[in-house]
Amino acid sequence: MKAAFKVTQPSQIVLRKANMLKLRISIGQEAAKIAEAVMLTGCMEGKPPDTIAGACLLIALEGYEGVKINDELLQAAFDAKRKTLEGRAREIKESGISNYAAALKKLESKPKKK
Repeated sequence: MKAAFKVTQPSQIVLRKANMLKLRISIGQEAAKIAEAVMLTGCMEGKPPDTIAGACLLIALEGYEGVKINDELLQAAFDAKRKTLEGRAREIKESGISNYAAALKKLESKPKKK
């Protein structure tokens, strides 16, 4: 029997969970870019990847008026309470990644591999 592949990168987790929550693809993609930028900064080092992913999704959702996620569904998807995810989102914003545009800017400034 094959072992299940465990996704541990927040950018991959958030794409899978956004799909599971039946959110627009663009929301998941924005959250994934935010997660990539977060990992680049290292501001969430040592934090559980699921909570980072959930926080990135909350940040991405701020740009989509009218799109809401029920607290129970959010907790079930990310195995963390909304309050925890909102706290992580606040920490991410304090690190300078306050939205999708800020995440893209952070990713563009990343040194290129040779």
